[in-house]
Amino acid sequence: MASLGNYDELAARPWDEIRRIEFLPGCRLDAAVLIIPEEWMAAGTLRRQGTCRIVPARAGVPVDPVHAAVRDESIRRALLALFLPRLMGNGLRETGYSTWKARAGTLLRMAAWQFKHCPLDDGTVFSRFTIANVLTGLYPAMEATPGMKADCQVVLNSLIDAG
Repeated sequence: MASLGNYDELAARPWDEIRRIEFLPGCRLDAAVLIIPEEWMAAGTLRRQGTCRIVPARAGVPVDPVHAAVRDESIRRALLALFLPRLMGNGLRETGYSTWKARAGTLLRMAAWQFKHCPLDDGTVFSRFTIANVLTGLYPAMEATPGMKADCQVVLNSLIDAG
């Protein structure tokens, strides 16, 4: 991850540059399926082959190709943001692969809900994640448990922190 340079500047870098980042071995950010090597996942059921894959298209794909490209870029930038180290109360902490995989899954479920229930005309994702929409739409639709709510909050806070 050190090859990414200054993390604060990632959001301003052009997508054509960001999409080429190989943040998993042999897997660029623009791959159709992001595959985490099984041995990098926590021991147990998380190492099953099917659980080591992230499919960004599960967030929803608009029919309009221009809007689909905007949405795809937004989702993939968000996935990268969830992967980056975070400043915590006890210092800078890297995100473990199992944790990132779980947060990525939460992000994709949240974005899929947004795509189905309150899509935007331009393909963007995050401007409809208002407190009201999350509390009265997303949580009830996901039948969110307290743990799921906490997961959603971590994802949203991470994206806010990332800019």
